[in-house]
Amino acid sequence: MNERDMILQALKSVPPTPKNRKSIKDIEPDIFDSSNDVIWRAGQKQARRDRASRKPIDQWNSMDYMRFVDKLLRVYDLTLERFGFNDKNMMTKLYDLFVDRLDYKMNNMVLKDYLEWWVNCHATGMYGRNISVYTFMKPFYFEKFLTRFKTDNPKKDISDEIISDDSLYNLGGLSILIVTKGIVLAHDFLRKKSVEDREEQIKSALQSFSKGVLCETLRITTENAPYYKEQSINFLRLASEALKSHSIKQFDSIQYAECFSSHAHQ
Repeated sequence: MNERDMILQALKSVPPTPKNRKSIKDIEPDIFDSSNDVIWRAGQKQARRDRASRKPIDQWNSMDYMRFVDKLLRVYDLTLERFGFNDKNMMTKLYDLFVDRLDYKMNNMVLKDYLEWWVNCHATGMYGRNISVYTFMKPFYFEKFLTRFKTDNPKKDISDEIISDDSLYNLGGLSILIVTKGIVLAHDFLRKKSVEDREEQIKSALQSFSKGVLCETLRITTENAPYYKEQSINFLRLASEALKSHSIKQFDSIQYAECFSSHAHQ
């Protein structure tokens, strides 16, 4: 057998199993070992989160849902109470509750929609109270969600149902309507309902928002422009006190009048 054949034979063979060797842990960390670098570890942790956020929803597991709802709650300056391994079991049980009621129509998107709906509709009323996976399993919330998303049409996917402004208002009040649709459309909704103190109601709701929610609301409001002229309202004036209380200045350069046009796309 020549040298070439010996090399090929070696490549094809299965390498022997290495023996376990005891090693003595260094008293001082290796300064050249990147795993001991705080910044490097933080970057790796963020990279894992980024990869998880790109994971298709149909591949989500219990921990993916935990991270998702925790991220949503943080927008409202709230956190999800954790109980370790039990959280995974409880999230699985929550999924099974939907399976019992929806049968073959249940999928990962429905659970994602439910968690998102819960946070959008009920988070603002949970300040000072504990929020855990068990909270999402309470019949009051569960049944309310199922009542809204009816399943009597077997060809209709629950997750694809569009929620009307009236439904948003009835489910979560003015706050959820403002956060979801923006200040202008929420004001227009109240105008059509002939609510006389609509501006004061909107001001009050905006002042109850956290800094993160307020910024997101203004972002949605401006991104939905242009609006019709008849919907015109100085939304920056309505939000001025809330913006001032949070020292938010990033919207100072916006000219509200430029957001209204006779050729709106609404």
